[in-house]
Amino acid sequence: MTIEEIFSRLSAHSIRGMMIHEQMANYYDFLGLHGFKRCHDYHYLDETLQHRKIQKFYINRYSKLVPDSKVDSSSVIPEAWYKTTRQAVDKITKRNAVESGFREWIDWERETGTILAEMCIEAEQQGDIVAGEFLRDLIRDNAKELKKAERMHIKLESTDYDMTFIAEIQNELHAKYKAKIKEVI
Repeated sequence: MTIEEIFSRLSAHSIRGMMIHEQMANYYDFLGLHGFKRCHDYHYLDETLQHRKIQKFYINRYSKLVPDSKVDSSSVIPEAWYKTTRQAVDKITKRNAVESGFREWIDWERETGTILAEMCIEAEQQGDIVAGEFLRDLIRDNAKELKKAERMHIKLESTDYDMTFIAEIQNELHAKYKAKIKEVI
């Protein structure tokens, strides 16, 4: 894979990450879980800034635009949700959706880590240590996000995704991520 191909793939994956976090924000907003929604609002904004960072790095390092690449536009939101109201979602469906949403997020972040590592190795094998270091920074950011998602997932699993517990932590999460959003914008 050439450096151009690496960054084209990275750019497309970055756009997909923005799409996933936007969809997850809508997912949790629909479920009435404003803390989880705000968490994904923050990650959407963070991914957007990271995408700009990728674009700027490539332009300034190689004096070229990152070539466009096909972006997967599939949705993480179940189709059935588009035909109902948030008030019609029962407690069991909501509980299962929270569990499924966290699994989706963690799987995405794990996949991202694997892809970034492959790209870093490829760039360094081509002798582009600067690109490799840039990718290492992205790998570290990804590892931090994955760690936080996995910790919350473990906490939720330990309560068997108890909806009372989930409801109780929403205000704290909302305040935390509202403050974090103010830091990035």
